[in-house]
Amino acid sequence: CFGMPATSCLLLLASPVLAGSFSLTFETSGSGPYNVVGGKYADSALDKSDSHVYILYPEGAEGQVFPLISYAHGFDDTGGDRYYSKLGPDIASWGYVVAFPASCAYGCFEDCKSEEGDPRCYGNYYQQQLLTIEWALAQTALPINVTAGVGIAGHSMGGQATLFSSSNMSAVRLHNIKAAVMHHPYTHRFPPSQVPFIVFTGTDDFTAYPSWAAQVFNTTGACTTRGLVNKRGANHHEPSTDYNPKLGLYTVAWFKLYLDVMPSSMGMDFEALIYGSGNTSLCGGGDGAMEECSVLRSGSQSLSASEQAVSVETNESMYEGGLQVAARLSVTQG
Repeated sequence: CFGMPATSCLLLLASPVLAGSFSLTFETSGSGPYNVVGGKYADSALDKSDSHVYILYPEGAEGQVFPLISYAHGFDDTGGDRYYSKLGPDIASWGYVVAFPASCAYGCFEDCKSEEGDPRCYGNYYQQQLLTIEWALAQTALPINVTAGVGIAGHSMGGQATLFSSSNMSAVRLHNIKAAVMHHPYTHRFPPSQVPFIVFTGTDDFTAYPSWAAQVFNTTGACTTRGLVNKRGANHHEPSTDYNPKLGLYTVAWFKLYLDVMPSSMGMDFEALIYGSGNTSLCGGGDGAMEECSVLRSGSQSLSASEQAVSVETNESMYEGGLQVAARLSVTQG
């Protein structure tokens, strides 16, 4: 580590030992209370465009485990080593194992389904996010809390992947998905997300228009616990090359509420960050001026049996082969 910053040296030395792995360095160790370590690992189940997963996780006490978040990258990226080298450590430093599948930077080679208006071969990209959950939960060397449920998130095409994953009730049940965060989603289809979700966009996003994020938020049948954030001046690269640290913080706050179910911890009032009215709250000025900001919640997070049946029938019909993929993952888990 001669000549390297201390945080980069820590990341390089402290990664777990897994088959087919090698260590990474990142620009920052994150804003939260934990030091962050990371590595890149082979996952043969992923698309052959790049069958690797980038993993970041907190350096906790011996035996300490953390919830998993599967983060789907956008077009022209491969995950945690490039455009998300600040966002990834930020999220992980607050107590999460963050997994970035590297596959499908320019579309999926092996499962090329295309949606009208979208880049080619991204129609089934969401399945890479789900396969990454499957792989990560099987890695006993990683400090993952396998019973806590899972969070999903993504940017641009990964935002669409997160929408598709969270609107597929079969996938939600199989993977115990508890919450979703979409960063500037690029999508022309708007199936209703079935878990608590929040969508971030910006007035200067001329790639994935704010109106698309609004459609995600307003889709009939979507979970009633949801948020829409349209930040003035934010562009499409807010999670990546024009990184906004507050985006990372409020992403964490959403997961603390609906994945960890922990309204306050580590000296932070996450409830107030999302739903408060003070000047540090999301809609009260904590993330700057807003064109639109709405955070809603219902009294219950569970769907009735009849609502679940309708959701399964509606959403699974949208994804060709979705049930077959779910069945294959279930067999692998067993």
